[in-house]
Amino acid sequence: MPKPILQTTLMCILIAGAFHSSAQILNIEDPTLTKDSLSKHDLKYGFGANFNLSQQNETVYEIDGLLESVYHYNDKHQVLLNGQYFNTGIVGTELINGGFIHLRYTPFFLKKLAPQIFLQHQLDRGRGLVQRQLVGGNLRWQALKKDKISVQLATGIFYENEIWNLSGSPESTEGQLRHGVMKSNNMLRLYFQIGKKTELSVVNYYQIPLAHANGAMRLASNVSLSTEISERFQLQINFISMFDTRPLIAIDKFYYTFSNGFGYENK
Repeated sequence: MPKPILQTTLMCILIAGAFHSSAQILNIEDPTLTKDSLSKHDLKYGFGANFNLSQQNETVYEIDGLLESVYHYNDKHQVLLNGQYFNTGIVGTELINGGFIHLRYTPFFLKKLAPQIFLQHQLDRGRGLVQRQLVGGNLRWQALKKDKISVQLATGIFYENEIWNLSGSPESTEGQLRHGVMKSNNMLRLYFQIGKKTELSVVNYYQIPLAHANGAMRLASNVSLSTEISERFQLQINFISMFDTRPLIAIDKFYYTFSNGFGYENK
């Protein structure tokens, strides 16, 4: 097949697929990068979008958007900015409305030990979370780094400020709860390159309050499998889960999201 026809066909398939899949985590940050592979001002980004509208007895809509970017300055410093938004519901009734934006700065990121500073804003109105804001820092250790495998560990602290609807839903008729606490943050990240075009990333977080924990802890996991289908497009499969032993309001302690779809990355 001639190249222009092949590219047009692929684009049509991807556009069609976008209406049946959620925006994905694109794994723009590659922990196996070497200094020789970077330019002095190296910018990579990816994005995805999804819109779905269904009319049966009710009109059901789904909107998703994702942006991931990582910038390397002077071969030494890394700035990562990720954001995602998702909204699903029936016209007149909000079911899922959430997302986040995360900013992280890592000076001297190619060293085995590197500090990190991060900010995050998050919401999940479908579960009653009006907002969650984080500010903190980590010390990241590159425990293992080879061409096709990377192991990273990090530990640090952050301040978490939350506002919850007591109803556990988008409605605030039962009042709201505000809560702020210092927490420890511990991370393990595993990265594997499987073959020439497939990557597996597993990130686990363990977070506990620094005082008056009373058994409270949060375990979060993100498993992502991506396969290149062209120079710029990827097929993504993601599993995201969170377990909170003592949620602040009466909601499920464990929840997860499984999604698949396509992503675009500049190269």
